[in-house]
Amino acid sequence: MAETFDITPSPRVLRMLGYIDFKAWQCLAELIDNSVDGFLDGARGLKPTTPRPYVKISLPSAPQLQSGDGQLVVLDNGPGMTADDLERAVRAGYSGNDPTSKLGLFGMGFNIATARLGLRTEVWTTTPGESEWTGILIDLEELERKGTYRAPRLSRQKAPGDEQVVGTEVVVQRLREPIVSSLVVGRGRHSVRSKLGTLYGRLIERLGVQIEYGGDVIGARRHCVWDATRNVEVKDLGPVAAFIPIDHHLGTTRYCTVCWQWLRAEDERCPVCGLDSDITERERRITGWLGIQRFLDKDHYGIDLIRNGRVIEPLDKSLFYWEVPGTDERLMEYPIDAPWLGGRIVGELEIDFVAVSHHKDAFDRYDPQWNEVVRAIRGEGPLQPELATRYNHPRNDSPLGRVYAGYRKVSAKGLRWLIPAVHNDAARAWAERFWAGDEEYQDDTKWYDSVLQGERQRVAGGATVTEEVVRAAAGELPEAEELAPPVPVAVEPTADSVLEDDLSLSGEYVVEGLEGVPVLTVLAKRCVQGHLVSAEPIELEPSGTRIHFRYDPAHEFFASDPDGPLEALLMDLGHQFLLRSGIPQPRLPLARIVALLRLAYFPDTCKDPETLARRATELLGDLRAHLALALGKVAPIPGDFLSESEMTQLRERVLREEGAGEDRVAALISYGEFIKYVDHSAAIKAVRRWPELVLDGEFLSVSYSGAHEGARSEAADRVVACLNEIAWLSGQLAGMGTRSDQWKRLFDHAAASLRLLLAWRT
Repeated sequence: MAETFDITPSPRVLRMLGYIDFKAWQCLAELIDNSVDGFLDGARGLKPTTPRPYVKISLPSAPQLQSGDGQLVVLDNGPGMTADDLERAVRAGYSGNDPTSKLGLFGMGFNIATARLGLRTEVWTTTPGESEWTGILIDLEELERKGTYRAPRLSRQKAPGDEQVVGTEVVVQRLREPIVSSLVVGRGRHSVRSKLGTLYGRLIERLGVQIEYGGDVIGARRHCVWDATRNVEVKDLGPVAAFIPIDHHLGTTRYCTVCWQWLRAEDERCPVCGLDSDITERERRITGWLGIQRFLDKDHYGIDLIRNGRVIEPLDKSLFYWEVPGTDERLMEYPIDAPWLGGRIVGELEIDFVAVSHHKDAFDRYDPQWNEVVRAIRGEGPLQPELATRYNHPRNDSPLGRVYAGYRKVSAKGLRWLIPAVHNDAARAWAERFWAGDEEYQDDTKWYDSVLQGERQRVAGGATVTEEVVRAAAGELPEAEELAPPVPVAVEPTADSVLEDDLSLSGEYVVEGLEGVPVLTVLAKRCVQGHLVSAEPIELEPSGTRIHFRYDPAHEFFASDPDGPLEALLMDLGHQFLLRSGIPQPRLPLARIVALLRLAYFPDTCKDPETLARRATELLGDLRAHLALALGKVAPIPGDFLSESEMTQLRERVLREEGAGEDRVAALISYGEFIKYVDHSAAIKAVRRWPELVLDGEFLSVSYSGAHEGARSEAADRVVACLNEIAWLSGQLAGMGTRSDQWKRLFDHAAASLRLLLAWRT
């Protein structure tokens, strides 16, 4: 029996795979995918089935990660692999998995994932009836030092009575702290747990797979949608259900099983390998559903795009755009009604036959198969009837076109658009109870009762009426444009003035804890030409629960305060809530209401020093984690980049935390990983020297490479200046106390820089 396994490429190539830009959760998902494939094979009858399949992910503690002693383990009880299968599975550049039927591609994907997470990986596997586990040790530094691409073969005996134990275990050690920390601590750990529920929810329910993450069992993250029995009436279409199943057959097409390539109708041979010996006929089928969420959300809407049961692109919104034929123009068609509230069209589409990126986080939009999906789901023409008329397209009766026609508008609460009467924040809070598993919130009864309440208010002014009366009235509802209440304007602007909507301030507002106080809807407009008729900087006009707020940003009142309109709105809106509450101001200070509104709707404008200092520290930490990876693109780093004091700091931390000396220091500098051991100032210096690693959407959405030289220099200067400001702000976290007027002015300046950087953050 061979004592080593051939992993084919040079160890340095394997090590460099660790610099390919995979996020930590993508690395983890790659390992989970390989585990799930074994269960999928069992479900398809290709391998023995596993009665209670599981994938257990064990995480290091934060102290273990920081000390370098921790390890990350992914263990499954799938069918396991033979020794030959194991050798092929870890060979970079190899994959025996057909991407149209498998999730994991092992080989290259496996090596990228493990090299990104750590420098030492063990893989153990066993099949039924074997008396031992077979393993392989991939120690990147040791292999590179020896200059070999043969990794040691390992073995360990099974415990007595465990002969039928099967599965595969991946153990990653000498972990890369900046990358793995997002899996282990704080918001990152919570975010990854939630993401796994989204990515693998269908497989958890379909195969009964239990995925355990750091001791927590991952629950399937299902969509909170209306029942299929709910519908709305649409002129010329009839009833449109709130949940539409999709099972669309695109027919069979020839496919090369060697090159994983779909052939065109005119191809006699595979266009890649030139052979016709491995060509088969394969079915292309789109399955899933489109539906309507029970609440509106600015981000949480869109269609999950799925391959073999695993979500590749959650809440994708690309199908809501229409590409004008013959141009590069893409028109967003949803949401366009009350966009500040967001959207509610959701769905799941399983499209196994469309190619995916090597990151497995996106489908290939250049694959001709993707165009087939677009035509089947949203049709050739626009969703908007107005656009269809303009571009000579017939009415769009595709599945998405029907859903769009039935549910695009949110202008009236009640049955016509299936909109609950409660404030959207309440409908969203009920959804959180749904996701938490609260039995009372699993079906849509609460939401539907609220819809009926809204319809009663419309039909009978709030009087009690039967559901039959409500439905009868709903059947006679006019078009949405007629349903929308008129917007009264008591004061007309001057003839030369032009007002435009300010969607950043418009929307529905509510103060938590003020019982009986209605939701207030703000309709905000800014003057972009001329001036307001009153010649004042602000005009506020309450009309029932609507607040018309108009302002002139060019007025001298706002000359030194760009946030003035927001501050004025918060103050006036707080006053409106106070008046409607009936509570004396001494018991409910206006400042308290304004603070609650700011925290709920404009949290980035909060000026609490400790909160902002923490956010500045978090942002700089994110920057350093990004640079620890990105600097590999410009490696080797010049030896004179670090100052003498920074070199001293680096040596001391490497010695203290790794027990290593000059060789390790030189390696960290060469690959750019030194950045995690030195102060923020070094990270800012790196941004100054290599702005292309951070700008143009790499970390900040500031345009850089496409600008002329002077503009590039100005963009880099602006970013570096902001980073220096928040580095000062981060340093204020310790010893918060009474500060001087000068400190307060410095703080305001740094807080503004933080807000700017957060707005640029990609």
